Amino acid sequence: MRIADQYRIKPTREQANKIDNWRKLSAISY
Repeated sequence: MRIADQYRIKPTREQANKIDNWRKLSAISY
């Protein structure tokens, strides 16, 4: 289950900020 897929369905500024942070965290984790 990918968080990115969920944000693609209903993109908003708040979700965009969350997914952006998630990408940064995932980049560090992986």
